[in-house]
Amino acid sequence: MEATFWPALNNVGLVEYEKGDYDQAISKWQSVIKVDGKQAEPRLALAVALFSEGKVNEAIKLGKAALKLDGRYADIKFLQENLWGEQLIEDTRQFLNNPQMQRVVSKIEQSNPDQLPEQNQGVPIPQ
Repeated sequence: MEATFWPALNNVGLVEYEKGDYDQAISKWQSVIKVDGKQAEPRLALAVALFSEGKVNEAIKLGKAALKLDGRYADIKFLQENLWGEQLIEDTRQFLNNPQMQRVVSKIEQSNPDQLPEQNQGVPIPQ
């Protein structure tokens, strides 16, 4: 698969996650990262899925890397605009409310305030 086609495989992962097939979603996102490791979306989605499975340390590492690539992915509205489904959004809220991830989001807000929308700056992600 060419790097230009990563969004299609990423979207399959989003659908699999919403269907409850977390293993397939994880597999898709891992494949996307192998093809194009510089994309924040599959990294964050994979981080959320791993976090939901209790793999907290691995999830935090991936989540930090994703948000360093593109801090907009810490914004729930941005995720919704990128067609993330309800279950993945809910799990992302829980992930971003983890104290380690809250620190990452705060650093992004302080160093790159333009990366997060105004309504997110200094405001915890709602549960």
